[in-house]
Amino acid sequence: MSDPKSNPKTEVASQPSSSAADVSMPEQIKAPRALGLAGLITGEEDTMEIHTNHTAQLFNGSLDMDVAFSIPGARLAASRVRRVFVASWGDNPYADEVLLQFEAMVERIRITIGATEKSIKHKLDERAMRGAPWTLVQHRNPVKLSLGFKSPYGFMLSNLLIDFDYMARLIFTAERRDLITQKELRVLFASAKREFRRSFVFLIRASNAFMDERIIGLCRADFLHTAPEVAKKRVIAAEEVFGKIVKLSDEVLRLQKEPRHSSRSYAASKKDIDLFRQALEAGLAAADKPAAPISTKGLI
Repeated sequence: MSDPKSNPKTEVASQPSSSAADVSMPEQIKAPRALGLAGLITGEEDTMEIHTNHTAQLFNGSLDMDVAFSIPGARLAASRVRRVFVASWGDNPYADEVLLQFEAMVERIRITIGATEKSIKHKLDERAMRGAPWTLVQHRNPVKLSLGFKSPYGFMLSNLLIDFDYMARLIFTAERRDLITQKELRVLFASAKREFRRSFVFLIRASNAFMDERIIGLCRADFLHTAPEVAKKRVIAAEEVFGKIVKLSDEVLRLQKEPRHSSRSYAASKKDIDLFRQALEAGLAAADKPAAPISTKGLI
């Protein structure tokens, strides 16, 4: 394995500003304030040690400009998920929805890896009980990767890759001991990699949507029926932009479900959230109320 380049580039999106200033909302909902913690750094470089080419390929992806298509890797996905993470600063509900969807994908991958580990370990342990103890294979020169991630979701990906690398070593151990065939080995790797790349493609598509100028500044206050016309246009544009990528759920819009991490610069109190929900539900109720019947008095 060749040592991939360190300090991967990350993409930074501008922090969207809140809108709908005339909406009767708590101050922190209308105008979240930055905490000023951007200068915090770690004392050491963040790294990850891997043993297999399969993990290196997932980390780097294939970005060869000479081919007709490229395969995204965790490095690119980490920079794109950071763009979404930054978008959550301005209380953008679609950012929360995308992060929650990504977390669900990560959990599915963890389940897949865990099931494969359990199956392979059972085969190895069964042989050990019969007198053939096993040792996990490892590379004589494992590669230390420089991470340089700027959001918790980048590290969520790196943790997942470490789990994948351990699973890969288990698979190679079992194949070496003739407990699975080479065809089974290929199927196990292909299945896990497919789920990884599905999550990478989702993040790339979603992060691109946040760059659409029509939705810059979108926030939860825009969804209130008292929001100004420009805010309502942002909501309509967002539905169009994200329509084929992710659907905004009522639970997320009402802050009943939140992602594990957010760059939102305030912690809304229960009272603030209740006020927002009441205002939102009042608008929805007004929209659903049937129009008054047209008088037909005097008609023939």
